[in-house]
Amino acid sequence: MSVQFTAVGDAGDQRYLHDALLRFKGVLQWARPAIGKEDHEAISATVRRCDDRLARGVDHTVVALAGGTGSGKSTLFNRISGKRFSIEGVARPTTSEVSAAAWSHEADALLEWLGVEPQRRLTGLSGSGLDGLVLLDLPDHDSISDHNRGVVERVLPMADLLVWVVDPQKYADYALHERFLKDAARTQQPSVVVLNHTDRLTTQQSWEVAKDLQRLLSIDGLEDLAVIPLSARTGEGTEVLMERLTTAVGSRTVAAEAVRGDLADASRTLAGLIEPGVEPRIPDGDALIASIAQAAGVLDKAEEARRAVETGRAQDIRLSLSDAALDKRRREWIAYATDGLPQPWVTVVDHAIDAVAQLREDLEGSLATISWPKPEQVPAWRFLKRARARRRAYHDTVDTGRRAIAAVIGPNVLTPTRAVHDAYRALADLVRPEAWK
Repeated sequence: MSVQFTAVGDAGDQRYLHDALLRFKGVLQWARPAIGKEDHEAISATVRRCDDRLARGVDHTVVALAGGTGSGKSTLFNRISGKRFSIEGVARPTTSEVSAAAWSHEADALLEWLGVEPQRRLTGLSGSGLDGLVLLDLPDHDSISDHNRGVVERVLPMADLLVWVVDPQKYADYALHERFLKDAARTQQPSVVVLNHTDRLTTQQSWEVAKDLQRLLSIDGLEDLAVIPLSARTGEGTEVLMERLTTAVGSRTVAAEAVRGDLADASRTLAGLIEPGVEPRIPDGDALIASIAQAAGVLDKAEEARRAVETGRAQDIRLSLSDAALDKRRREWIAYATDGLPQPWVTVVDHAIDAVAQLREDLEGSLATISWPKPEQVPAWRFLKRARARRRAYHDTVDTGRRAIAAVIGPNVLTPTRAVHDAYRALADLVRPEAWK
């Protein structure tokens, strides 16, 4: 992704990203059965990382120098910082941790989060218009050490801006392009590519290599990314990179742009879970409650209450539910609630609401513990009053039974279904292409 150092509405942009993170968290919580374990773990890690980065504010811009053995990252790090702090040359491949230079006295929390050891921090730098810059010198991405490569893979997604340092001999390295640059294009992570060691080439050779590197970047999906030829050893060409860094740090938008790119990539992973133009619908909760009441025998109990107005006694009606009756109504509920949605949402709603056995146990327990209204006894000669008493006894019993059922259906069926639909709507909003432009 080509770095666009344009204002994106600092506070407003952060509010949008915070809101997007909240929506992602809701989706990850409620839509877990539909996402798949591997994607769920990867997106959860992305959301946690973005949340952590925004929590540390955007007053600092984290720039990581990444590249292979011999690319000259450490020399460039020292050139930018103006200090001989990072080890250069043949000793460098033995370095297994991250070094950092901070143009700030208040970057300790950020450096701690990045995992930079205190003895490898150079803080309190100033000048050159780089106030707020946190510059990282990473181990070699092509190191023979699994630990070193692990450090690179851990830190790269945490950086706000990646500066890929390549050299004329290994600029076409397969691993660099396949494992890293194509991934940067996919995630839209802000990036810069510099061609180092141009002091070893003629001017013509430098531009020929830069042109070929530009061709490879286009294949990687980074066609808008301009190559910066320079020599970290002599300083030639570094003023162009310094100008880019100064602009990035001054804009205070690169951190937000990096988070935006990560979340946009996560949204593309989940796009297949949305059917454009389909709005989820909540089934009629009152109809479900009435249907369960009938299946449980509440209407029979109400008829007995109506007769008790005349007879003075009512037959004891045992209220119970069969698993088959509940299963039928539960399946109908899920089918209506997911009508038109991609198939995985059937599983999501099925997991969200209580299972049949648990519903039956809770419903029967709720019906068994309520106090049923006592029918009023009215003499036969008071015909109109008795008729009203019969209707009241019937309806009061039905209402009491339905309230007991609603006390279970509400939190265990209605509420989780609404939450799943909210997650669907949130995801539908997140996967819109225009949401991340």
